[in-house]
Amino acid sequence: MVGSVNRHTSRMSLVVAVAVALSLAGTSPGLSATTKATTKATTKATPKPVVKKPVVKKPVVKKPVVKKPVVKKPVVKKPVVKKPVVKKPVVKKPVVKKQPLRKLKVVPLASPSPLWPPKGFSSSSGIYAKIPSGTELIGIISAQKKLIPSLALCEKDACGAVLVASSTGCIWWEVDSFIYGPSTADPKIQAEYGTIRTTALGTKPKVVATILLISTEPLINGVFVKNVQAKCWPSAAPEKVPNNTYIPNDSH
Repeated sequence: MVGSVNRHTSRMSLVVAVAVALSLAGTSPGLSATTKATTKATTKATPKPVVKKPVVKKPVVKKPVVKKPVVKKPVVKKPVVKKPVVKKPVVKKPVVKKQPLRKLKVVPLASPSPLWPPKGFSSSSGIYAKIPSGTELIGIISAQKKLIPSLALCEKDACGAVLVASSTGCIWWEVDSFIYGPSTADPKIQAEYGTIRTTALGTKPKVVATILLISTEPLINGVFVKNVQAKCWPSAAPEKVPNNTYIPNDSH
């Protein structure tokens, strides 16, 4: 055992001595296997620094985009074919000749002479007078249009009428009349509301004339004209003719 230890010790001493000699003399190709092993062991113990190679990026080269030209197809318009206009034949209407109108001669008929003395009239010394009914007055007004403007006043005021005539004719007429109505004190009693004095143009002999008697009394139920007195004057009038004056009586 002692001998083997000595041998091992002597070998180690030899290896150490060889290693020292190599470090002093430098590396040579004539080293033994033991020396190479020692060198490798020493090399592995010291790692080499890792040097990273720089990454060089290749430049990106964009390919140019080449647009294809748009080729438009030519628009081919179809020719417009117009339909022929067919005109309807004009049909002419037959011309009917109008026959000339025959002119008729109208011979005015003479108005019949009024019956004399007139029926239904009150008379005194050749003077005749009558209060017409509503139906008679409407017929007279339709025949005598000149009475219409005066009659329009009678739509809101109390009015009367008298038919007069004279056997010898008159230059002008004078008519006095009275307006009556219900009394304010007692409606059952008739009271005098006022008087109307009317003058009218004269008439020829035996010609009946219509004289309107117009008041300004409001037209209400129960108001009427009464006591009509007509005078035929054969001389010129000393006052305005025609005229109509109403004098109210405030005592009713």
